Amino acid sequence: MDGNAPKDTVDQVREPARYTEILAQVDRLAAGAPRRARLLKYLLDRTLAGEADKLNEYSIGVDVFDKPQSFDPRIDSIVRTNVARLRQRIREYYAAEGSGDSVLMDVTPGSYLVSVQFRDAVRPVTPAPAEARSPNWRKRVWMILGAAVGVGAMFAAMAAWSRSRSSPPIRSIVVLPFQDDSSDHQSGYLANGLTDEITNDLTNFNGLRVIGRTTAVEFSKKGIDIRDIGRQFNVDASLEGSLDREGDRLRIRAQLSRNSDGYQLWSRGYDVQFRDLIEVQKNIARLIADDLQLSSSVGAAARPARHDPNPEAHELYLRGTEAWNAATADSFRKGAEFFQAAVEQDPRFAQAWLSLANAHWNIGVYGGWKGISAAQVESEAQHALDLDPGLASAHATLGQIVWRHELDWTRAEAEFRTALKYGAGSYNVHNLYAGCLAERGEFEECHRQFRIAQELSPLQDALFTNEAAIYIAEGKSAEAERELRRVLTRKPGFGVALADLAIIRFLAKDCGGGADYVTQMAKSSPGVRIASILNWSLLICRGKSAEARQMIDSSAPLLSRIDLAAAHASLGDGNQALDLLEESLKQGDIGITAIHIRTEFIPLRSNPRFMALEKRIGLAR
Repeated sequence: MDGNAPKDTVDQVREPARYTEILAQVDRLAAGAPRRARLLKYLLDRTLAGEADKLNEYSIGVDVFDKPQSFDPRIDSIVRTNVARLRQRIREYYAAEGSGDSVLMDVTPGSYLVSVQFRDAVRPVTPAPAEARSPNWRKRVWMILGAAVGVGAMFAAMAAWSRSRSSPPIRSIVVLPFQDDSSDHQSGYLANGLTDEITNDLTNFNGLRVIGRTTAVEFSKKGIDIRDIGRQFNVDASLEGSLDREGDRLRIRAQLSRNSDGYQLWSRGYDVQFRDLIEVQKNIARLIADDLQLSSSVGAAARPARHDPNPEAHELYLRGTEAWNAATADSFRKGAEFFQAAVEQDPRFAQAWLSLANAHWNIGVYGGWKGISAAQVESEAQHALDLDPGLASAHATLGQIVWRHELDWTRAEAEFRTALKYGAGSYNVHNLYAGCLAERGEFEECHRQFRIAQELSPLQDALFTNEAAIYIAEGKSAEAERELRRVLTRKPGFGVALADLAIIRFLAKDCGGGADYVTQMAKSSPGVRIASILNWSLLICRGKSAEARQMIDSSAPLLSRIDLAAAHASLGDGNQALDLLEESLKQGDIGITAIHIRTEFIPLRSNPRFMALEKRIGLAR
């Protein structure tokens, strides 16, 4: 055999059938030793991705042998020892039972490059007659074979490296929901939690656009090919994976692929205890950041290491997150119960404190702030920041509370600026900031923040309906309708979009058109708060003020002061509406900051009392 590998050998390595042969050969070389198989597969995947030059003892120790970040290969020789044993095993295997195998592999001495060649892809050696062979003939053939294999692998690595370098750099990524491969399919909350936490970790790196969770779930539901994701949504790479749980053991698989052509950049496998789940999640995010040569966000690298919760608290948190993601009033309450249990189990768990604050905020919004106070939410968010000052979402949550409850825009904006410094890749940070800017009347910057949020999560319908509501408040009905119809194209029964379209029709005195949207919404989203508001708005549009007033009076015990003020403003009862608003401001009701963007108050905008009220709140005009 000579040392020149045929031109098509490189492409053959990437053929699915050939890759299956290689994996089977890995199993044979491992001979039932899981650690050996894991090591060889890891080195192989990195080599085929053209990344063997990045391998070192530290990265192998952390990725393959689950060593902590403090691992020092100068002291611990686990990598050198196991790689030497692997090379010895390969030599012994091909010198004996593997002498006739079609797949030839080795770990090149002096490096961690895995050489791969197929016996049918090289010119065979014609052996000398048996009587002419020296006793060391097998050794000499092996040396020649090794040289050919090394050259072939070198070509494969160079081709992979060239292919990677010739493609545009990866600057955006979506973490698709990890699949629950457990036999009982009861570990979905773990798989979803792993997805969320890797996504959150990646937002801490500069220069990387990380697609939001809701959009990632929509990608998964629709079964979109990753190449279509790249084309339709301008996303460069996708992380996919699976989780299999048996008792306290987890088997996790993750692979990163380039969306432009579906090329797999790398694949990793982890066989760990449940208590190591957080370390695996951080390891995957760190691998991606290292591969893409990303740096931590401003200040993130300098802040103290984030506290890792104990396994019991972490599991409670993941169950709470699963409930939270359902996004209903009941699910927020259920999530809050799990988050409360998590912080009781581990009081230093900052993310659980933040999730508890967010759950209580949503319970307050849905339930009219009965039994939940804004002060309680603020305390929980502040506690999260005391434990982890670099928690971006906690700064954003605190920012909206400080503005909407304490009316302190200076402090609120400072919190939002800090949130953007630590978590510019979080769509929700931009979304919350945009909403507060809109209430202040700073519409230009509001729309800019919405644009960033929408780029980070292009299928997050609420981001588009939130911006549409601002367009309506600005009197830009055409722009609002454009955004709302975009949402309805994706999700025809989306209640908020239907409600906003109804409001646009009422403002245009098109009562029939508004009624059609009210009917559609009643079918798709029965019993929601906005439905009652639309019903009396429809009556007012049709000139049936007496019936509307009767409906409002009967609903009064269930309405907040601000909603009741909006109803009276719609009826033309300006003084009564203003009395309610002034009482609402005095009592510190959440929602008073939004009076300038609620369409019901449009008739009052030129009223001196209303303008004085806006000034007291701190609204820009």
